[in-house]
Amino acid sequence: MVCPFCRSESQVYNSRARGQGLVIWRRRRCNGCGACWTTHESIDSSTTLRVNKNGRIKQFSQAVLFCSLYESLKHRNNPNTAQELTDTVMGKLSALGQPVISTGLIKDTVHETLAAFDSLAAQLYQAVQDH
Repeated sequence: MVCPFCRSESQVYNSRARGQGLVIWRRRRCNGCGACWTTHESIDSSTTLRVNKNGRIKQFSQAVLFCSLYESLKHRNNPNTAQELTDTVMGKLSALGQPVISTGLIKDTVHETLAAFDSLAAQLYQAVQDH
């Protein structure tokens, strides 16, 4: 990866798995100017997962998942919580080992994850899904 400041090559000097190993946190240092920064590396789920919605197969969108979680968690005023729960749900869906997942299974997984974390958020999510 090139340095965002001087465009020189960089090296990873620290790396850790996050979110059930689906996201890799990396600390990088520029070989040219010595600047340090953090990156997060993850699988592009739109290329690995598909959604079966009423018999039609569509690409999975992690952004849609994040937005639904974010809306359900607005009362917490912390967008990081939505991202962390998105990572958790992604881990659960990936662990299924199925390249095509039904929308019902996705909704159930999200609801179950939210219910374990915040019952109000789970209720808000369910209310939106029922309409």
